Amino acid sequence: MSSDGEVLAGVLRTVGEVLMLDDLQPSSDYFDVGGTSVAAMQIVDLLEGQFGIHLSLTDFFDAPDLQALADLITSRLAAV
Repeated sequence: MSSDGEVLAGVLRTVGEVLMLDDLQPSSDYFDVGGTSVAAMQIVDLLEGQFGIHLSLTDFFDAPDLQALADLITSRLAAV
C-alpha cells in the first residue's frame, strides 16, 4: 500500500507529465493549470493503473485540487 506522501507524489508526477508541467503544487487546481477533459481521461487511466483503484472522471472533476484527488485515491486504497 502507498503512503499519503507517495500517492500525492504520484498524482503530481502523473498530472505534471501529461500536462508537461513541473511546478505543480498540492493546492493546484487542475483546470487553472491548463488541464482539459481529454487530458483528464488519460490521467484517470494512468492513475488507475498506477494505484490499482477505480477512479471515474466525475471523481477526478469533483476534486477541488490535486491534494483532494490524492486524498480520494488514498481512501480508495485503504478500502481495498
